[in-house]
Amino acid sequence: MFAAFMSFVAVFGMIATGRYELAIMLPKKEKDALNVLALTTVLILFCSIIVTILMLSFDEQIASLLQNPNLRYCLYLVGIYIFFYSSFQAFTYWSNRKKQFQRLALAKVTVALVTGALSIIFGFFTALPFGLVIGALVGQGIGTLLYLTVILKEDHIRFRWITRSRMMRNASRFRNFPKLNLPHAFSDVLQANGIVFLISTFHGTSELGAYSLTMRVVQTPITLIGAAFAQVFYQKAVEVYRDDEDLQNFVKNSVRRLFFIGLPIFLGIFLVSPFLFGFLFGEEWKEAGIYAQILAPYMFIKFIVSPVSQLPSILDQQRTAFRYGVLFNFSIIVFVMAASAISHDMGTTITVMSCVGFFFTLGYGFLLFNMTRMKR
Repeated sequence: MFAAFMSFVAVFGMIATGRYELAIMLPKKEKDALNVLALTTVLILFCSIIVTILMLSFDEQIASLLQNPNLRYCLYLVGIYIFFYSSFQAFTYWSNRKKQFQRLALAKVTVALVTGALSIIFGFFTALPFGLVIGALVGQGIGTLLYLTVILKEDHIRFRWITRSRMMRNASRFRNFPKLNLPHAFSDVLQANGIVFLISTFHGTSELGAYSLTMRVVQTPITLIGAAFAQVFYQKAVEVYRDDEDLQNFVKNSVRRLFFIGLPIFLGIFLVSPFLFGFLFGEEWKEAGIYAQILAPYMFIKFIVSPVSQLPSILDQQRTAFRYGVLFNFSIIVFVMAASAISHDMGTTITVMSCVGFFFTLGYGFLLFNMTRMKR
């Protein structure tokens, strides 16, 4: 149920911002950046209201379609969660632009701690079937309000810069974000959810549960360390490119650091994950540890490439990135479907997914590196 809830959030949360939050870093003038932030916030508010109305109107139909009656009560919270989640992303980029890295760290740690603590508390002490959803919602809400409080305190005097004309001018200036970056990100979400659907269809819900746990664990270094690195990388890369410095050398050094940070982590996952999963989650989850072992090489290369994957936004190469992303997402869905239909073995399916993901992500890394040869 939590996975279904987060699937809705992933799709609508991405649409809510139009991907304009990525453009907050790019303007040279802070006045323009603040208007991009304001534009993003207006879009988020509008989308959250629309989604809430849709969920209230079609809750029974959606829950029935997904064969999960309890899900309808969670659907009422999707719009609220999208508002907090998308606003958090926009405020993160604004804080990153201002080099407020301590604020970034505090907000993200707060979300992680509150979400984790409440999820455990609901799991131990209540019979609520949607404790994970409430934990995530409250954690995201507190993190967003923390950001908002600081921004209102520090930047309220600059709010007079926000005008409708400036917002519309910047919306037009950065129109490639909703035009190209949004479809690219949308195809990524469809790929992730498509794999979930295929595993559920061909292998059953128990294998899907093992796969979901595997992905949550092996992607943790990407979402924590990689995402933190990505925020700093994006801010610095914008400065390097804007000042016409050696962007390629900067990317090369960043990739080298990511390689040496990620190597011991993913080597450890590869070597001990079957034992570790069995020890931490119980013997019945040992199979998930085997899947983690298979996925480790793919997740390692993804850990390296993901933080630098924002280069097309800086270099105005979203069209090239979009084409490659669609090709990758289509290919991995086809290969996973073929492996599932032919073998009906979950291990084979995960192996095919890992191999395709590894080589496509490696290819994307080389494509990004070649982009850095471009001059302003």
